[in-house]
Amino acid sequence: MADLEKLRTTLSELDAELRSIDSLDDATREELAQAAAEIAASLRRGKRSEKTQMAADSLQNRLVEFEAANPQLAGIVSRLLDGLAQLGI
Repeated sequence: MADLEKLRTTLSELDAELRSIDSLDDATREELAQAAAEIAASLRRGKRSEKTQMAADSLQNRLVEFEAANPQLAGIVSRLLDGLAQLGI
């Protein structure tokens, strides 16, 4: 369960980062918040859904963008994706 707790912590970090970044446009901020919410719901359910996979894919697709514009956000998203993969979600 340590991996699950790490993933929850990373989701909290993502939420905090989204609230503190001024450079994100509203659409990107909303997309990230929705992806995080779906991943959190998946953790509560204990299983992956099609929506969870779509959320993870969306994060993966945006990662390169984040790396250039906001390395802190990119690191959080990368850890989140790694955690999902480790849990098979």
